[in-house]
Amino acid sequence: MAEHVAHLPCKIGDKLWGFKRRMAAGGKQVFIAQEGEVTSMFFDRNMELILVLAKVGHRRFGESAFYTREEAEKALKGVGYDNRESN
Repeated sequence: MAEHVAHLPCKIGDKLWGFKRRMAAGGKQVFIAQEGEVTSMFFDRNMELILVLAKVGHRRFGESAFYTREEAEKALKGVGYDNRESN
């Protein structure tokens, strides 16, 4: 019988960085890097790991959840959100 093992990038309670939308002055929508604690995690129907970060929301590791603020900000830049604010 084959064993199926998932190697998770973090555990409940770890602090990770993600990004979220925020309204700035003048009603402009910006994206900010935000730290959040992993409160739960689950696999979606496509077997992709979803992390729930307090203050941030549901995120995919490496796509919208990262180990460091720098990684999160680099990802924001990579998708064209250079007009972000830092928190």
